Amino acid sequence: MNLEERDIYKQTSTDKTATSRNGGEFTPVATLASANGGRCQISVVQHGPNHCYVLWLKQFSGGYKKIPYIFREAFNVLVTLPEPK
Repeated sequence: MNLEERDIYKQTSTDKTATSRNGGEFTPVATLASANGGRCQISVVQHGPNHCYVLWLKQFSGGYKKIPYIFREAFNVLVTLPEPK
């Protein structure tokens, strides 16, 4: 397996809960994982006038951090999800 194959994220079974870096819990609606241990969660933000999806990337500490970008594999999963409620 080369470096590029290890870094590719693929959708996997969705985790029931995840924890942010500051200790808050959230409920993912989709989970992606890479062969090198990377993990990304997609959740729905329930506050504000418009509900929207948020991407979280697992940090070395084990907690998740919101990320301000969408990578190709996450986009491919996002387009399959229903409109957030």
